[in-house]
Amino acid sequence: MDIGELRHRITLMSKNVETNANGFEVVTWQEVDEVWAHVANLTARDFFSASRVQMQHTVLITIRYHPDVDASLRIRFREKVYRITGIDQKQYKNRFMELKALEVDEDEG
Repeated sequence: MDIGELRHRITLMSKNVETNANGFEVVTWQEVDEVWAHVANLTARDFFSASRVQMQHTVLITIRYHPDVDASLRIRFREKVYRITGIDQKQYKNRFMELKALEVDEDEG
C-alpha cells in the first residue's frame, strides 16, 4: 500500500464502563487515537430482524501498524461507528494493518 492512499481520518475508541449513581453500569466509548486510513466498502446487505429490514455494512480499513489496536476497539468514521471483526497484520511486518469492521448502532455496547 502506498502511504498516499491513507487519506481518511478515523478515530479509535475504547470501551469505558462506569457505575452511575443508581449502581448500574454505563458503557461509554472514549477516543484513544486519531489515525490516517484507507477505507473501502466490502459489503452491504439487507436482512430481516425484529419484524423489519436491517442494513448490514462492512468495510475494510487499512492503517499503519498500531500496536494497541485489537478487536475490543471501535472505529468512528464519517459519523458512523464500526466494530472490528477481524485484524490482518499484513504478513506480520508491522507496517500496515487491515481491519475488517461492521457498522453498529452508536449506543450498542
